[in-house]
Amino acid sequence: MIHAISRFIAGNNLLWSLARPLVKFAEGLRYYRIKKEEEPLVKEIKSILTAPRVLNGPFRNMQYPDFTSFGSAIYPKILGCYEREIYPFVETALSSQYDTMIDVGSAEGYYSVGFALKQQNPYPVVAVDINKNALQLLQNIAVLNDVADKINVKDGIDAKALGIACAGKRNFIFCDCEGFEGELFTHENLDDLQFCDILIETHDSKRHGVSVYLTDLFSATHNISRVTSTDNYQKLNQYHYPEVSGLSEKAQIRLFSEGRGSVQEWLFCEAKNKQ
Repeated sequence: MIHAISRFIAGNNLLWSLARPLVKFAEGLRYYRIKKEEEPLVKEIKSILTAPRVLNGPFRNMQYPDFTSFGSAIYPKILGCYEREIYPFVETALSSQYDTMIDVGSAEGYYSVGFALKQQNPYPVVAVDINKNALQLLQNIAVLNDVADKINVKDGIDAKALGIACAGKRNFIFCDCEGFEGELFTHENLDDLQFCDILIETHDSKRHGVSVYLTDLFSATHNISRVTSTDNYQKLNQYHYPEVSGLSEKAQIRLFSEGRGSVQEWLFCEAKNKQ
């Protein structure tokens, strides 16, 4: 009976317009109820993450001013397991020699500051984001880690500007720009990127087919490796950090969760010609 009434209201434009505010209110209640139910899990997590300093991974000891990130989960970053699937590529890039590291979609600077802090062969970092609040937080974190002088902040970039920045250079490009990757990497700037190593988080949910497009685009000039994200329950079996051993299973899942609505994919495009 309830389902029949719900279908009737949802299918009637007038009734739906009247019911929609109540639906929005119910969604808000659900959100805050979930937050309330998570409080004991967060308390467990905070018992091991006692300070906003990265505990593991390639950016170990990087500091945050507090438990705040921009548009992504903070607890996996502080534990040091955030996007662990791509750590082998990150660690290779940290030990390689590049002209510049360009971080497109830098958010608060987990990768920009991390690279400026941990690279073995120092090279400048360019952090790019279109959100001023994200860039301000990035600058605060850079100052906290004493690398502000190594990072150049830019409020946006397009395909032409990226090509100019990379022409004739061997750069490392890290890209997480929520679907804009299909416009940023093009046939027009491909020659300029031929010597660059590029790690791209693809967003087919925002632009269908973008991973196929990028694979085809870079296939002649780069060797391409594909990596997909790990399910939270798989992480319980695979992520053996000593810090989490005393946490409940639910708290561990909450800690490991990166809030992804679907399987994530990355492409690591390694230049065939390194000059």
